[in-house]
Amino acid sequence: MTRRIVEIPAPAVAGVPPGYHVAALPDDVLDWLADLLILRGVPLSYLVPHPDLLPPESIRFFHVDPNFTAHLIDGALTAADLGAFDRAFHRPIALALRKQAEQRLAGRLFRNENHKFLALPQLSGLLFRSEIVRRWPGLSVTGYDKSGDRGSALQLARKDRLAAGLMIVLFAGVPRRVEIAEPFEGARFGVEPKQNNTWSIQARYADGGFTGNPVPVTVDATRRLDIAKLATTLATTLATTAGSGHLSLCLQQTPYVQVFEGSGAREKQRIRRIRNDLKRRIGG
Repeated sequence: MTRRIVEIPAPAVAGVPPGYHVAALPDDVLDWLADLLILRGVPLSYLVPHPDLLPPESIRFFHVDPNFTAHLIDGALTAADLGAFDRAFHRPIALALRKQAEQRLAGRLFRNENHKFLALPQLSGLLFRSEIVRRWPGLSVTGYDKSGDRGSALQLARKDRLAAGLMIVLFAGVPRRVEIAEPFEGARFGVEPKQNNTWSIQARYADGGFTGNPVPVTVDATRRLDIAKLATTLATTLATTAGSGHLSLCLQQTPYVQVFEGSGAREKQRIRRIRNDLKRRIGG
């Protein structure tokens, strides 16, 4: 699993005098800090400094740098620094509040887990700039921890449209496979174009499973289907009678899916080393 369970409570925050603790923030403030961890409210120019880095009809994958989000929270807290005394206590307090924000976000993402002992996994995501985002705002985006394993879907930490044709998606973990699919809205029927101006459909069993054998379809000059001939061809292919319901099932078109696959375990190990190094540098 991507998320990690901490077996023992974290020790006292370095820099806080013995006998003192950092009080919990109000829920609305804590939620606001947790939103900073998923880059909500961060200006787009901070994420994409120049338009050429995300040109039209492009997608960019990224990992959320803990050092960057730590400075976001640090900057938010400096508004309360009024002098040398406040600055002396700022670092330990900032570390404690950042841990509270991470726990808050982890609790929002994994509601069925014990929030006190749940560690926030490495966050990663993508920026997708395309006309597709404008036309289909309900695009389905799924990240998988293991390629080919449908049961390893990662929790979505965020999925928002930043503009009419720009979408940001964040995963609670580092996906090995990402699928972007058309919205699962309504039903669509049709045939698939092949070479030499021919057409076909994917034959299905009665339970909806694909046989893997395409069935040729006759389309006349007016782009109309010969349903009777199609039913006969389908019955021959399946060696059974194809009724109207079965024929409709074979004509139903599933949403198009674009698949992206990464380099797998070695990439995760590299990111883990980078994250551990960054945490040592920032004192996390």
